[in-house]
Amino acid sequence: MRIIAIPLARARAGVTPVSTFLAQKTPIKPSFTSHKLAEAEKTKSKASSSSIKDAAKPSEEAKEPLSKRIMSKASAFWVDLGREDQKSTFDWKRRTYTLGEKLMDQIEYEEWALKGVDPSIGPTLTHPKSAQKDNATESSAESSGQPIASRSTPKNVSLLFPPSLLSGNTLLSSLTKMTASRQPHHRQRMIWCILGMPLTIPFIVIPVIPNLPFFYLVWRAWSHWRAFQSSKYLSDLIQQGRLIPTPSEDLDQILSKPPSPEERPPASTAITEEKPQDGQQPQVSKIELDSLMILQPFHIKRLSESFKMDRQLSVDLHRARQQTIKAIKSGRLGKLEAAAKDGAGHDKKA
Repeated sequence: MRIIAIPLARARAGVTPVSTFLAQKTPIKPSFTSHKLAEAEKTKSKASSSSIKDAAKPSEEAKEPLSKRIMSKASAFWVDLGREDQKSTFDWKRRTYTLGEKLMDQIEYEEWALKGVDPSIGPTLTHPKSAQKDNATESSAESSGQPIASRSTPKNVSLLFPPSLLSGNTLLSSLTKMTASRQPHHRQRMIWCILGMPLTIPFIVIPVIPNLPFFYLVWRAWSHWRAFQSSKYLSDLIQQGRLIPTPSEDLDQILSKPPSPEERPPASTAITEEKPQDGQQPQVSKIELDSLMILQPFHIKRLSESFKMDRQLSVDLHRARQQTIKAIKSGRLGKLEAAAKDGAGHDKKA
């Protein structure tokens, strides 16, 4: 597993930007041997290859944890609700999908980022008590002259970041603060969702339409539980020194290279300046907004192609960007200013 830090915006030039992060499985580079094996597989007959695939499907599905299989079916069901050719009484399926997407866009991007950290694809962490027990066993074996079993080298997680915009120490400090504040937040919200589930029982009497409030609370409880577990895992990674900041020149190049003519957004989709209401001037002009924002839509496309991101990671980046724009327009620059103060003591490039 690797984690990629993406800067979103900054309060002013030369200060630390506020950023988000994405977690993904580290891609395995194909070796010469694996390439030859793949070529040999292609030479097999079509019938035998299809039969092998059909026989392998049940075993692959059986390897997946039950929670992942349930979430896969739930995701497929949710996508099916949004189909344009889907017909239902009072059009409740399409309306539910549209409302659900709007609600998901309102969820803080920090929660989406934490949910993306999957401990099952990351390295196994050593519990402090087990580490002390191993050290005591080695000490007793060494004192008695017995051979000491060799330990396997622990695997680390790379924290990729653009060195011209972010620094490793600042990122680790920011992630430490975020995980410390997020753990009690998600734990409390998860409990609230669980306690609220029985209150949705009266909605069962509504015909045709399922108990949507109940399923929403179930999903939110699971979401908070996932973010809570991922936050604990990420915090342990940092405490054990297993999260290694790694400068990435690829990220620097992606974020610094100006857009090509094909990447420039049409005038209709560009960030527009909000009209003043009741004689008031907008808090942030379009020029100021463009100067504050770092992550642009063409950056997301480049990142998706270069780092082979799946659709969910791209959606998470778009959500983080839109929420940052909304915060800037509404004058809520607290995160940007806090990021600038946290990084004031570090040597950074503008």
